[in-house]
Amino acid sequence: MLTCAELPGAAGGRWLVPPAPEKADTVISGAAFDTRRIREEMLVAVVERELPAYPPGIAVLKTDDTLKALQQTARAIHQRFSGKTIAVTGSNGKTTCKTWLAGTLSTFMPVRTSEGSFNNHIGCPVTVAGLRAEHQALVLETGANAVGEIGMLTALYPPDIAVILNVGSAHVGKFGGLHNTYIAKTEIADNIKSGGVLFIPDNDPELERRCREKNNIRSGAVRLKHYPAHTVRILKNTPDGQEIELADDKSIHRIQTAVSGLFAGRLFSLIMAIAEEMGLNTAQVAPVFSRLANAAGRLQLKQTAGGARIVDDSYNANPNSVAHLAEMMSGWDFAHKYLVLGHLAELDGDDAAAADIIAKGLNDRKIELVCTGETAQRIGGLAAQKTGCACVSFPDNNAAAAYCRTKDTPGTLFGIKGSNSAKMWEVVRALTP
Repeated sequence: MLTCAELPGAAGGRWLVPPAPEKADTVISGAAFDTRRIREEMLVAVVERELPAYPPGIAVLKTDDTLKALQQTARAIHQRFSGKTIAVTGSNGKTTCKTWLAGTLSTFMPVRTSEGSFNNHIGCPVTVAGLRAEHQALVLETGANAVGEIGMLTALYPPDIAVILNVGSAHVGKFGGLHNTYIAKTEIADNIKSGGVLFIPDNDPELERRCREKNNIRSGAVRLKHYPAHTVRILKNTPDGQEIELADDKSIHRIQTAVSGLFAGRLFSLIMAIAEEMGLNTAQVAPVFSRLANAAGRLQLKQTAGGARIVDDSYNANPNSVAHLAEMMSGWDFAHKYLVLGHLAELDGDDAAAADIIAKGLNDRKIELVCTGETAQRIGGLAAQKTGCACVSFPDNNAAAAYCRTKDTPGTLFGIKGSNSAKMWEVVRALTP
């Protein structure tokens, strides 16, 4: 893809320590921004200022801006990539979609994708820089906290296929309102390659209107498609798995899967449609779904020491994702249910509006809210008032976990939810063996 000798031209810089002649034609196979990872097998260190000494055996390139150098190096690598690039954005579900999509495609071809939620101006170029000649697909998760960020990322690494999963309340305060959230998310359409396709949900007329106003979609250079592409029916939904039916005018697929999430059927249909764009057929793809799993901290089912069940959804939280967990818990048959809610760092908006969203998911009045953290106590209390659910508050995670341990019996369900910074995994760890 890109050799060590070509790096100054791609990154914009000059050698302080040139590579050894035998390493000049070595292909760059990845990037890291943690200096603790410097070791002998690394080829090049890119720096903004000169240092008194450098690790032996490593070439050193000086540049005015190391972030820009990373982004431009990844851009040069991407320009040589002959496979398909798929970019995924949305207010909720990006990491799950990216993980399931990459996991499905990797059954049939070599795939490069980001680790975890590596979806910003650093994470995306690090992912792209890891492309190799054998890769046939690149699956990028693209996130943003402000208007312009997704447009910048897709300008650097234009996708063949793009996905807007949804537009919701996550980071709405940082965007400056829902209007700007729509602007930010639809930026992903601006740089889709000619002949490419944009997938959007079938239940958001405002999103569709904004996408159809894009010049490349209006001209027909980019196709606009909806998901799900199938009629989706959840035939069975329990903590131990789901049976999902996907039907269109050509076929019916019944899928047994261990994954949790009321959105799973819609994502499966979306992944099928993307796979067809990649030259695969649905009969090949459908059996793969039975092997997928929820990522750590994202609707993972666990067992407690006392015989209760836990839905560990502790990785992140916004009102829409809290409502989804509450709705999922509402549909399961347990004698006692506790939604343990921590700080919502992705809130950024109106408490009352957030409580309204969460209340729509609390369809079972048996659910008791257990709140820890200032935002959770405020919003959880409001949601409980709107629905008639019981609500208790605690000053910290340890106190909330101690309360939950008194409720830890067979026939009990705990849903654990909060932003990653809330460390709600501490509650999960306190309840599990």
